[in-house]
Amino acid sequence: MGEEFDQTERQRGSQDRVVETFYPGMVRVAPAKRAPTSVPSEEHPVSGSSASAGHLRPHRTRVADFWDDVLTRWIAGEDHLVPPLDRWIDAYKGTGAGEVDLGCYPDPYVGDLRGAIREPRLIVLGLNPGVGYPELQGSSGTWTERIRRSSYSLCLDRSPAEDPIAWKALHGKESPYWNRLEHFARRWLRDVDADVTDILGFELYPWHSDSVHGKMRPPPDLIDEFVWQPIGEFAVPSVFAFGAPWFDLVDQIGLPAIVKYGEGAMPMPPEVNAAAKWRLGVYQLPSGQRLVVSSQSGSASPPGEDRTEIMRDLIEGIIGGPAARPELVAVPNPQDGTWADFFEFAHTYAASQRLTPSPEQLRQIAYEPVMVAFHARSGVTVGIDLLRAALFYMARADRFAGEVDFGSPEEEHQYRWVVAQIHNRSGGLVPILDE
Repeated sequence: MGEEFDQTERQRGSQDRVVETFYPGMVRVAPAKRAPTSVPSEEHPVSGSSASAGHLRPHRTRVADFWDDVLTRWIAGEDHLVPPLDRWIDAYKGTGAGEVDLGCYPDPYVGDLRGAIREPRLIVLGLNPGVGYPELQGSSGTWTERIRRSSYSLCLDRSPAEDPIAWKALHGKESPYWNRLEHFARRWLRDVDADVTDILGFELYPWHSDSVHGKMRPPPDLIDEFVWQPIGEFAVPSVFAFGAPWFDLVDQIGLPAIVKYGEGAMPMPPEVNAAAKWRLGVYQLPSGQRLVVSSQSGSASPPGEDRTEIMRDLIEGIIGGPAARPELVAVPNPQDGTWADFFEFAHTYAASQRLTPSPEQLRQIAYEPVMVAFHARSGVTVGIDLLRAALFYMARADRFAGEVDFGSPEEEHQYRWVVAQIHNRSGGLVPILDE
């Protein structure tokens, strides 16, 4: 990730209440009926998604299981190039500093692919995982030992941003690439609390090299099987890739272009400095999601604050004509707001359109993580989007149950807590996102 960026900096460095069905595929809390309480703790965290949700994300589970097996083989010193990796590794033949490093484990993705702890909200792509460090990723490296004790998919402290202590001990500073990527996540998600746990990154070529010298031609069928298909199960409309090489790669893979801006394509808005040679391309993924490719002169980093908003406007303009800044709405007072206030506010965020039309999936990716945070009170954080999605879910649940007020003191407490979190994180104003 960050193909033109300095390669040395690129290394990725239950609910406690009974529920009842109130319309097909959706459940509603029945506050009058109590079940034995199981409260999450820091020692025993509860997944942000249902552990039994594998049937809702078969490709994510399949890919996570596959790479867990591959890494187990590699760590045991066995041949890890099981089919189809024997084809995949031949997609790049680097020489010199670009030679493939098999002394460090393959690193196909970073982040919570399973959604075991938290559902990622931003997906980015990289060419390959960059420089491999034996002290971290070698046969007895720090991160290798952590993977050995858990598994690749459940080891969520094996990158510079997830484990800054080990990274700084080796480099003397944090990873600039990951710092910039986290800043981009906060800007794009409009959530000042967004961090590395919100990010999932996939590599098109899973093996390390100090640099990339030569063409990288990953087989399109393997990219579809191991990258596009699991991405299609995430509730994100856009996926991002940064760096000039991506424009050739997407053509090679065969993704249809929706629109391109910059040199040799549609002109950028007048406020963009032409000397910066910023290029932007939007492509259609098989899932219907969009791949957004951005390249700036001399850098493969994400765009800065101003360009992020320009990029947002251009992408939104593709969907519905010229994009306008969203209208803002005041968050109700969490202390003395009424159920009707909260119900009306909940519908200023159309979670069924922005995240998923499935009530069951919405419960799993939004309501459940928010309730984990509600019960934990500290040590568990969720962003504004998930908070607003959970509030939407709660309001819809009440609507289909025929409720016109808080069903119980417990339910009222949940409503007020969620609204208070939204109020505190937003400063009292949020965009209307009701379509």
